[in-house]
Amino acid sequence: GNVFGEDKITRRALLQLYGKPAFHLELAERMGAINANARIRGEFNDTVADASYFFFRYHGSTGFGPGAVRKTNYPVYSMIDVLEGKIGSKELKDKVLLVGSMSKNDSADFAFTPYSKRAFMNPKLVVHANILDSIIHQNGVLRAPTWMNWITTFLVSMFVIWSVFTYTPLYGVFNTITLALGFLLVGQVLFSIRGLWIREAQPLIGIFLAYY
Repeated sequence: GNVFGEDKITRRALLQLYGKPAFHLELAERMGAINANARIRGEFNDTVADASYFFFRYHGSTGFGPGAVRKTNYPVYSMIDVLEGKIGSKELKDKVLLVGSMSKNDSADFAFTPYSKRAFMNPKLVVHANILDSIIHQNGVLRAPTWMNWITTFLVSMFVIWSVFTYTPLYGVFNTITLALGFLLVGQVLFSIRGLWIREAQPLIGIFLAYY
């Protein structure tokens, strides 16, 4: 599924099932936004389910409604206003329109996102917009390969060991803390700017185990 059991937050989306494209992928292909059979950035396969998924990026806050501290950047129009001609054609020209409910009548129309886990705050329609946006612009989250994680763990651990045997204990502590904080900062910057997901737990454990 698209939801992680640990925190119920939606972070990934279905691309294909049994060799057939899912809604977002098929829509992007039919619009000509991507080439047919193009591999989406961050796509990975689940052989058990015979499906492929990808971790999509949120392109801003997902909140909607009076109680939302930060609201979605996607324009939202009332379907009644569109039908009555209150929304000009200029606002809708060359735009992808997703039609759905954003009223707080059914909890099934809302989801938890990294921006908020409040009930009736993040419409699934906004989540669908972010999924489609990630597919069209090919900016899904790319997970760093396992070998890179092991190499990173080895390098940071060796640096800590070298630092401990080279400098005084005070400098050793300082270098260890600086390395850990620097690694966290680099990981966050790469994720935010480049959409590169580096698993940070293993290298951080390696840093502190190498010190002790």
